[in-house]
Amino acid sequence: MLTYIEELGEEFNSTKLPQYCRNPLINAALTVYLSRAREEGIPTTISVDLPQDLTCSGDLSIVLSNLVENALIASGKQPEDRRNITVLARQQGDMLNILVKNLFDAPVLLDEEGLPVTKVKGHGIGMKSLARFRDKYGASVLCQKKDGWFLTYLQVDMGAKGVGD
Repeated sequence: MLTYIEELGEEFNSTKLPQYCRNPLINAALTVYLSRAREEGIPTTISVDLPQDLTCSGDLSIVLSNLVENALIASGKQPEDRRNITVLARQQGDMLNILVKNLFDAPVLLDEEGLPVTKVKGHGIGMKSLARFRDKYGASVLCQKKDGWFLTYLQVDMGAKGVGD
């Protein structure tokens, strides 16, 4: 009987979703693309400390899933030894800080708002969702290519008028 219970426990552990943070929407968004990264053998560094109740959870989960998907696609274009994705997110006081970065060797074109642009049909929707999030929540967004990394840094003042309401 004990062996059967242990087998059930192992089966449960192998099928449950990874817990990246306490927020269920953001956790689900991250799970989809980080699971793919793991399947493709792309090293990841994940540290997400966000509260369970976050006013912008739905919008932020869309933005995060787009950013991580972009990092996954970009990493797939790199040689195997140049693949890496990092996702860091913290709420410190009223400030929400998010960084998504990936190794990327090719040049990146940025538009007049500092967001990456692409001429590939069907791509670029993620950056539009990031721009909408920025405008809706008064967020600061910085995208840059530095030392072989492409970084997207997002900061939101959750205490600002209209953001936490």
